[in-house]
Amino acid sequence: MSHDLPASVYRYLTPDEVNVISLHQHPGVLIPPLATASGGLLAAITASVVSNGIGIPELVVWILAGLLILRFIWAAYNWSLQEMVITDRRFLLISGIMNRRVASTELPDLKKRTFERSFAGRILGYGTYRIGPDAPGQLVINYIPYPEQLDLELTSLAYKHEKNKSD
Repeated sequence: MSHDLPASVYRYLTPDEVNVISLHQHPGVLIPPLATASGGLLAAITASVVSNGIGIPELVVWILAGLLILRFIWAAYNWSLQEMVITDRRFLLISGIMNRRVASTELPDLKKRTFERSFAGRILGYGTYRIGPDAPGQLVINYIPYPEQLDLELTSLAYKHEKNKSD
């Protein structure tokens, strides 16, 4: 579950923070953009086969299919750059291609989390975490891989942090 962090992630960690777990979202996050890109490509191919000559409608369908394919490529690139990092002190979600966004939650706050798995999540192996109180600022992370294992690790870390703090 843990892998080497890219150098760009270390700038968000304090010098004495220790990386415990790092991972990407489940690749299932790419299914919707892949499905729409495939549908657009299929529509463009069908339009080419059905039409007798190159016309404006056919050109428009191919342009739209190309845009859907570019959207999928953008989503795949964004997925490859996104990191979920759990240190001995906090949980970080680092995302964004053009503008980097860093969402951070302290370990004690991880005790206030909700774990959900949809039917598709149970089949494909991902889940959703809602971290913090039910409020507009709640951190929601979809497509978490290995959700049960990660839930056990988060629970262990949160309580270990609380125990060390009281000692």
